[in-house]
Amino acid sequence: MRTAGPRARVSFGQLQLANGAVEDRLLVSLLAGGDGMRLEGDEDLASSFVAWVTGRPGFPVDGSSVLIDWAGELLPLRPGMAANELRAAFVG
Repeated sequence: MRTAGPRARVSFGQLQLANGAVEDRLLVSLLAGGDGMRLEGDEDLASSFVAWVTGRPGFPVDGSSVLIDWAGELLPLRPGMAANELRAAFVG
């Protein structure tokens, strides 16, 4: 979930997730305006985080949430996606 443009530089805050080693880190920025999140770091952690987000109650079922710069094309998200499914779609 990477975003370009002016909103990419403005965030409400950041969350750093780690899985032990320094190289296994994920920085999650919550973009201003509620338009999305920017994920930077380990693809496995990113996949797990996105899977966790899609598992939250009320996650949209209409395809309005997508990953950009993850797969060759926009990747529509749906409730309950699995981390291994998201990781398999990554083309970094």
